Amino acid sequence: MAGVAALVAGAVVLAAVPGAVADERAFVSAHHCEGPDVVPGEECVRSVRLTVDDVHVQRGRSSKGWVEGSADGGWRGRADFEGVRPFLSEVRPGDRVAATLWRGDPVLLWQGSDRQSTSRHPAGTPVVLTAIVLVLALAGAVALHAAWWWLRRTERCLGRTPPALTAVTGAGLLVGLATFPLMAVLGSRAGGLDALLLLWSELTAVAFLLAAAFVRRRGRG
Repeated sequence: MAGVAALVAGAVVLAAVPGAVADERAFVSAHHCEGPDVVPGEECVRSVRLTVDDVHVQRGRSSKGWVEGSADGGWRGRADFEGVRPFLSEVRPGDRVAATLWRGDPVLLWQGSDRQSTSRHPAGTPVVLTAIVLVLALAGAVALHAAWWWLRRTERCLGRTPPALTAVTGAGLLVGLATFPLMAVLGSRAGGLDALLLLWSELTAVAFLLAAAFVRRRGRG
């Protein structure tokens, strides 16, 4: 059941990937806004000076926060952040900070050399979502493979773990753990999806080729 649940969850996340890819491409190709007034949902990118009205920072296991502010041109609202970086740690009510708006929402705020993307920034989102899909799909496949061994060859599994089961589980664990640093590096910029898929495919191929070699050495279980 765990394997099926992981595959279903992966399919649900996968459905969000095309929209994330479209948003990232739209953001990268967006032109600079014309006119002084901020229009809700405008497809262009606008640079504004923002006066900070309020700041909230939550630290701990799931660190996050938000900044409320207003800008010339009629914009007023809130920027949400995942993670507490120097910008969010240092900004205070009354500060004047620079902001980039896209579709009427802040996607990047900065003050001096400190800058932080908001949770609405589309760059890198396809990488994060795809990495989650890959990990869930891999976990589901490995779990189903293990279930097959235990259902079809229960006595052998009780005696000792078959080499094929050990090898596939180990390869899956290795690839799954390696996916997260790939996501962290490639998810910080736009256009990293192709690189993620290429590197992940190569890593998976190497891991399971090593698993196959291990099985041949130990004998099939």
